[in-house]
Amino acid sequence: MENKRTDYFREYMSTYRKEKKETVHKAQKNWREKNREYQKLYMREYRAKKKAEKLAKEMA
Repeated sequence: MENKRTDYFREYMSTYRKEKKETVHKAQKNWREKNREYQKLYMREYRAKKKAEKLAKEMA
């Protein structure tokens, strides 16, 4: 009886892990797609800020 129980549990957990992995992957993909535009704008501002700091350092 113990063997059947552990086999069932092992199969259940492998299925659960696979489903959870697929769900997490899908959520991350959706988040990346939604976040792409924000990331672009953020990096543009970040690079402009760094460039301004570099120019200010050279001028001083």
